[in-house]
Amino acid sequence: MKIEKNLELTIDFDKLFGIEASKIGVAVSGGGDSIALLLLIYKWAQVTKKTILVATVNHNLKPTAKDEANEVSQFCSKLDIQHSVLTWENWNKKGNVQAAARRARYQLLTNWAIENDISFVALGHNRDDVVENFFIRLSRGSGVDGLSQMLPSFKLDNVIYLRPLIDTSREELRAFLNITKTTWIEDPSNDDTKFHRIRVRKSLSLLDQMGVNAQSVVTASKNLREARQALDVYTGVVANECVTFKDGDIVFHVPLLLKHPIEIQRRLLLKAILFLTKSEFGPRSSELSNLLTALLKYKPHTLKGFYFFPVGKQMRMSREYKAIEHYVTKPNNVWDHRWFVKGPPLSNCCIRPLGEKALSGFTNWKSFGIPKYALISSPAVWIGNNLEVALFLESDDLWELSSITKEKDFFECD
Repeated sequence: MKIEKNLELTIDFDKLFGIEASKIGVAVSGGGDSIALLLLIYKWAQVTKKTILVATVNHNLKPTAKDEANEVSQFCSKLDIQHSVLTWENWNKKGNVQAAARRARYQLLTNWAIENDISFVALGHNRDDVVENFFIRLSRGSGVDGLSQMLPSFKLDNVIYLRPLIDTSREELRAFLNITKTTWIEDPSNDDTKFHRIRVRKSLSLLDQMGVNAQSVVTASKNLREARQALDVYTGVVANECVTFKDGDIVFHVPLLLKHPIEIQRRLLLKAILFLTKSEFGPRSSELSNLLTALLKYKPHTLKGFYFFPVGKQMRMSREYKAIEHYVTKPNNVWDHRWFVKGPPLSNCCIRPLGEKALSGFTNWKSFGIPKYALISSPAVWIGNNLEVALFLESDDLWELSSITKEKDFFECD
């Protein structure tokens, strides 16, 4: 497929990806935004001799998903681009399906990027998404974080996600596709008003009558992002004062934390949760408020897969065992975003949490000075149902446990 060279729509990909990046990943659903992104990056890669790899996530939530993924595959084949379909298969059908699908999407994309040695993955979010998100979150009573513009980039497990189109409108992208005579998949749900986003999208034209246009919303969103960044700096300062790391857990010095504004207290808790989950999305404001209340009263509390419990004048944040009870990896892989377990490459072992039953077999576990809640959710080596090595409690010449958590990143103030 030939892409026209002289188009008004240009993105500075050299600045975004840097000259060192040799492989660029692109998440493509087949919709107009992601197809336009792929073509723009393809045009740039032809000149810069970069390698592009494309992934499509099939969430298995609609009957046309497989066919749409196949269409993207055929499109990539014409451009001689390697394409992978990442299928979500393990949803337990509990909770908010959109939130679960979003988490699964990023996990699948991150695993794909790591497996293919990709440092950067481009996403197709555009300026219209910024505007729609602003009003969706405004309707939910969101504060500074919710109303601030989505970040142009974020990092998950050392994979950097970029949004090159964040300042480009959907109209501009459609014009680009029409100029290049490129078709895309139009999702029927884009006209279904049972979805909140679609109702917001169809109502935006009414705002023009009040002098509120897309650019004014984007400007307000950017201003709020700057305010958010200032609050993040303050939170980083407080983190250095109130937080320590221990055995992969985060420990809060509560009396020191109470000296600061409630908003900063909430932000520090959110920072800790996002840091250990390596997620872009955290709990709701009301959930954070409940956690903060528990912290102030030194009462145990669970949130987003973590267990907060008192230790003297401190509150310790450990992984909740139930949240990772079925989390299994092979040796020589990252486990639970925090640990790398090195072992024999041909071993038939797997890595999963120790658990309370296995811990009870260690009569001296208290002498290690590690709380029970931290130990039962710690990584251990198993063969079937037989425990081989409790990595927090035993040393073994064949196995090595190392933390991949860069604590200094947590304490950065900018």
